[in-house]
Amino acid sequence: MNDHHSQKHCTYMAVCEYLESLSGHDTDGLYDLVLAETERGMIKAVLEWHKGNRSKTARTLGITRTTLRTKMNKLKIK
Repeated sequence: MNDHHSQKHCTYMAVCEYLESLSGHDTDGLYDLVLAETERGMIKAVLEWHKGNRSKTARTLGITRTTLRTKMNKLKIK
C-alpha cells in the first residue's frame, strides 16, 4: 500500500489540518478527540461494510458484540 494512503499518513494529515485550522489558538484534549473520531469512523465504516450486521462487525474489529454496543452508545452511533 502506498504510504500516502496508509492509515498512519491519513491520521497524520488530518491532525496537521486540524492544528492549522486553529490559527494559533490552543486546544485541549486533542489525543482523546483523535482517538474518538478514528474509532467512530472505523466502526461506522465496518458497520456499513457488513450492512449493519453487528455480529460480523464485532468479529471484523476483533471485539465482542457487547463491547461494540458499548462503543456505539458512547460514540453516539446508531
